[in-house]
Amino acid sequence: MKFATIIAATLATANAVKQTTMQMGSKTESDGFMQETVTDVTYAAVDLDQIQADIEAWYSNTASPFIADHKNMVYKAALAEMEAEHGALLETCDEGTACRERYIAELREKISLIWKQTLTNFKQTIESAVTETRAEVEDKWIDLQECQTNHPCCSISEIFWMNNIKKVKQVRAEYAGFVMKWF
Repeated sequence: MKFATIIAATLATANAVKQTTMQMGSKTESDGFMQETVTDVTYAAVDLDQIQADIEAWYSNTASPFIADHKNMVYKAALAEMEAEHGALLETCDEGTACRERYIAELREKISLIWKQTLTNFKQTIESAVTETRAEVEDKWIDLQECQTNHPCCSISEIFWMNNIKKVKQVRAEYAGFVMKWF
């Protein structure tokens, strides 16, 4: 039961986070890159601290009231199950009513503690997931940077490229000479 509640709340949190994040941009080109495909990926600036604040607001405004309502539904359903299984409670006089009220108060307090712990665990799980996500991204970022170093776009040697630059400069100079003659 706790796991299902945490999963439902986590999905709701993911939806809240999805609404606050911006999409990453990706651009792939092949024209003018000598049969190489060049991909440029940009990640829109998203403030993780703001996302954490949004999660906190979602937790307070959405998750807590939802869990409170869910707790009450589960409590009422459990009482109904017991009544169906064991029969309805019989009427009582003053002392019997006071005894039941004491046990109901204890029961509500215990149930409140159970659900409060569920909310605390949920919040800690989300905070831990954010921390772990940051750590994983930081670890993989180094690998992502190595991709551009280990697999450069240019498959042409530096010498060949430098010679092409010299040829272009020579052709431009020759062209400038023709333009000057023409004028």
